Amino acid sequence: MKKVLLFLIAVCAMMTSCKKTDSGQAETVNESVYVGFDCTGSYTDSGELYINDSSILTFVDRRSGISTPLCSKPDCKHEGISSTNPKPECSAYVEGSCYAPAIYGGKLYFMYTPDTKDSSYEGFGVKILCRADKDGTNRQEIARLDNAQTISSAAYGDGMFACGVYKDFDDKGESLEKRECYAAVIDLESGRIYKTPVYSGYSGIIRNITIDNTKVYFSYTYTTEQISKNDEEYIKSIIMTEIICFDRSEGTYKVLYTAHGDCADIGYGYALINEDKPCTIELSTGRITTLDNGLTAYKVTDKGILMYDDSFYLCDTNGGQKPLEGDTLSIAAITDSYIYVLKSEGKNTVLGVMDKGDFLSGKKTEIKKLREV
Repeated sequence: MKKVLLFLIAVCAMMTSCKKTDSGQAETVNESVYVGFDCTGSYTDSGELYINDSSILTFVDRRSGISTPLCSKPDCKHEGISSTNPKPECSAYVEGSCYAPAIYGGKLYFMYTPDTKDSSYEGFGVKILCRADKDGTNRQEIARLDNAQTISSAAYGDGMFACGVYKDFDDKGESLEKRECYAAVIDLESGRIYKTPVYSGYSGIIRNITIDNTKVYFSYTYTTEQISKNDEEYIKSIIMTEIICFDRSEGTYKVLYTAHGDCADIGYGYALINEDKPCTIELSTGRITTLDNGLTAYKVTDKGILMYDDSFYLCDTNGGQKPLEGDTLSIAAITDSYIYVLKSEGKNTVLGVMDKGDFLSGKKTEIKKLREV
């Protein structure tokens, strides 16, 4: 069941730092930041930062479970835009669509679509990367992207922000036959933008973007024809994925591997591919290792390769595998020391967090509930 669910999530995607203080606010520490799959939030060892249904940036502290809007205005109600509140004054409010909010290097960053009040379609393709203080004040525009209607993946690291974008329709609102994608890397200090060429393909999407010093790795997945039926075997037969390395210092890009399948993850020096049999690609050498264990690839971790069938396993490239607890979980993010998970609780889905070391060692791990999603 989990295999089918995650496959459908991947197809749907093609179709369509901090610590707690007494006030619950985020405080700077040197933490790695992990942007979520849908780019609406980010995760660190300290907690989750996400944009809520009212377009209010909210930090959820991992230790206490307390949710706090990123606004320090006294007596603020933290309300979004409405007929009775046409000009929100909350410092945590973000207009338009918000992507990849994160606290990184002591500052708040997020990308958004500005509300131009223009009735044309051109404005949908503008994305602005903004820097602010952690309470949402002193906002500054760092960089602006065009022809970026949707952000499909994002990452922070090495003083950079990287994202994959795509465009589905032209400035007149007419649908494009093939989706146009590109990856961009933005220097968070200078605002300089580095871009890849535009990739044009049916249902194309850039995922699993990862920053490694001057190089950015990502997967570009597309179909060889327009999807004409909702059938798992048919879709598998037309999916192609390229693993690409973009070196911003040299302005070069290189296809490291082409798969007749999808990319599950990129990280810790490897790309993880699901073809007829899953395999790993070592990014520095291009060495390919087939994982002939009958499982489906899921995530690369610093302890090994996370795979699944009806439950999770931690595997190595020599065929070893260790069963893990947590067969009813979906993983939202893996940070340096914790794993954020989604699980059912009655009719609701909740976000929880558990210890990474315990889970990957095979121990039964307590999950702490943070919020309903």
